[in-house]
Amino acid sequence: MATVYLARDLRHDRPVALKVLHPELSASLGPERFLREIRTTARLEHPHILPLLDSGEATGGAAGALLWYSMPYVEGESLRDRLQREGQLPLDQALRIAREAADALDYAHEHGIVHRDIKPENILLSRGHARIADFGVARALEAAGGAELTATGLAVGTPAYMSPEQASGGHVDARTDIYALGCVLYEMLAGEPPFTGPTPQAVIAKRFTGEVTPLRRVRATVPEVVEQTVLKALAQVPADRFASAAELERALAAVGPATPSTGTATFTPAPTAAEPAAAPRSRRVPVGLAMLGVGFVLGLGVLFGWLRSHGPGAGERGVKRVAVLPFENLGRGEDEYFADGLTDAVRGKLAALPNLQVAARASSGQYKKTTKSPQEIGRELGVDYLLTATVRWQKGAGKDRVQVSPELVQVATASTKWQEPFDASLTDVFQMQADVASRVAQALGVALGTGERERLDAKPTENLAAYDLYLRGNDYYQRGYERENFRIARQMLERAVALDSTFAVAWGKLAEVRAAEYWFYYERTETALAGAKAAADEAIRLGPDLPESHLGLAYYYYWGRLDYDRALRELAAAQAHRPNDADLVFAVAAVQRRKGQWNEALANFRRAVELDPRSQGNRFNLGETYWLLHDQTHAVQAFDEAIGLAPDWSQPYVAKAQALLGSGADVEQARQVLRTAAERVGIPELAEATSGGWAGGGFATMPTFLLTRDPGYRQPLEDLTLASFTDTVSYYQLKAELYRNERRPDLERPYLDSCRTVLEAMVRARPEEAPYHGRLGMIYAYLGRTTDALREGEAAVKALPVSREAYRGSALVALLARIEAVTGRPDSAVARLEYLLSIPSAVSRPLLKVDPAWDPLRDDARFRRLVGE
Repeated sequence: MATVYLARDLRHDRPVALKVLHPELSASLGPERFLREIRTTARLEHPHILPLLDSGEATGGAAGALLWYSMPYVEGESLRDRLQREGQLPLDQALRIAREAADALDYAHEHGIVHRDIKPENILLSRGHARIADFGVARALEAAGGAELTATGLAVGTPAYMSPEQASGGHVDARTDIYALGCVLYEMLAGEPPFTGPTPQAVIAKRFTGEVTPLRRVRATVPEVVEQTVLKALAQVPADRFASAAELERALAAVGPATPSTGTATFTPAPTAAEPAAAPRSRRVPVGLAMLGVGFVLGLGVLFGWLRSHGPGAGERGVKRVAVLPFENLGRGEDEYFADGLTDAVRGKLAALPNLQVAARASSGQYKKTTKSPQEIGRELGVDYLLTATVRWQKGAGKDRVQVSPELVQVATASTKWQEPFDASLTDVFQMQADVASRVAQALGVALGTGERERLDAKPTENLAAYDLYLRGNDYYQRGYERENFRIARQMLERAVALDSTFAVAWGKLAEVRAAEYWFYYERTETALAGAKAAADEAIRLGPDLPESHLGLAYYYYWGRLDYDRALRELAAAQAHRPNDADLVFAVAAVQRRKGQWNEALANFRRAVELDPRSQGNRFNLGETYWLLHDQTHAVQAFDEAIGLAPDWSQPYVAKAQALLGSGADVEQARQVLRTAAERVGIPELAEATSGGWAGGGFATMPTFLLTRDPGYRQPLEDLTLASFTDTVSYYQLKAELYRNERRPDLERPYLDSCRTVLEAMVRARPEEAPYHGRLGMIYAYLGRTTDALREGEAAVKALPVSREAYRGSALVALLARIEAVTGRPDSAVARLEYLLSIPSAVSRPLLKVDPAWDPLRDDARFRRLVGE
């Protein structure tokens, strides 16, 4: 029907979806009646309806008059996207989406408007809630075009969701939308629409001649009342359907899941808020966000350094190395999070015991459903023992029980060191966790004092419903860095502490999640920080000796306030209880690096790698630290090992290419690294990684030219669209550099100007964000706005000087040096480069020699002496 653009409404400074009808359709419909009908639907105001913002007619183009309309740009996905990814949705989520859509339809029907094209593509999931798009557009087309629609090739409606009366060209009213929504609900539960076929005609024919396959035959767990509700919505005769969408909504509400009250021992169902599919932990973070302050990558890892801890004399220290592998869930699929929660709980209890070194979650979690032998796993993790278990959660009316069968395996002999089944009431789940941990300690000969036994026996909460919500929240938080994962995690944890206000561990985790939302620029507000601080303070008040309490406060100071001294104090308090916790060691290293304690940071990054040997994130950060310390040889080695563990992750390739350039390798060798990356991760992701950077420590010196000046990638880069990028600024910068290299200012300038527009808005909204100023200054420099460029570059350095943060501060100095080079201030630029070469930074003499970003300084005698020419 239309070409859809992501556009910016300049008047209101907001992104919008701009839909331009195809020229032949515009010509056949005519503007007057179409726009009149569109105007009617624009009056709809409902939380689950995506409104029409504007419409009009564009004239004067080669294609003639074009009809267009705009709607809000929704950050999220369509229901179709989610169904393609997951197939079937959990029952409660399918019911919630259908209820919200039915509520929207009822509102529109009351205003005399029928959608006529309800389908998963037109139901958007925005911040977890359903919003119906293109509301009334089909009506406008039908009213405006009449029989002429056939000539344009446009069918009003979609065969898989069209009611019988709509498919036969009969009278259409509100009950047509009810039928279509019934089809959508059927598909959410069954994984496919009620009628399918190889052609639209075959689908329509089935609708008239075939019966709907009962839902319970496709999915036995669907309640009978839901099946009957769907069948009524799909009745062939409109009179046999629900009389209104409101009636359908009430029927769905009657079968919705109940939430247990405070103090019940029944675990809650899936949350009523939207729950997108689990995002893999390795999914790329939007590069713009990462560049603006992420700086350290939690979670994933690399095989390195374990031999150091397993060399001669290692066993004499009496430290036993154990990996707790993911417990196998023998129950329902939706109980997976419960088994994962038990795994984490037992791992946490063991990690707090003396003389035990427990492999981190990120490393051991990779062996879920593994077929590797104990010897293989032990060798890769560098451990002596593996703890495995099966978990079955048996549910019944007030008789929930948990069966856990743990087994401790000695790696060297692949023999069982200890095995004992546990069968307990759900209310005894905490005692079961303590018993498993104490039996493992006993089997390994680890003596437990009174303090250790008390910590093992401690219950985090007496409220099992609150504990369930905590497990769910932690599960979402561990899934990945996407906004929705953090938002749902926060909601779960907020509900947990609402059920049990004394749940200190949940308060600590809530503080961490709130700080993460701020740090990753998802909620960069004082409100988020205040929430993090309040949760952390409550955790400390309730559990002053709990590591989770101090960890929540540490992240508030680290991510929220850049108060690295206080962050380190809180991390030290947490480490007093968990000295061998890899995540804590990593966090300490990251803070020390920002504080400029480079040697201490390097030692702790090495230690984190030893404790978490399968974490490519640990290995990457170790390599990045070597690189900033100008030790390119060890940096390349670390990046290579990160690539070995995560070959589909773009950032280690870019870092390796830059480290090679910094070591004096020729350009072709570095370029070959990116060619390998392009084959494995694709041009779009690689292009974004090179144009935007992944962290404050290096974004000012990214080797973008390795791509933009490689003839083999000239056309693929030109073909890239904005939709391929997560960061708008990086896209515009890449395109501008591509055309700058070709000396085509007519094509370069529009991209620079678009970049300027976006960055100016970012600076206005968040003037305290130093990287925004730095990037805007660079764009001003290339646009020839010298005064503006210098002002912004200096503002960036002033807002975040090296004295306040060594990690990003040096990158901002490098960015200012580039601005000065472009704007004709070689003396200042060279002076800054001399300073950067004397401190840990991404600047190196070999890189300065080959990076064309420094071409404006090539004829300067002082610069030539600096690089040794």
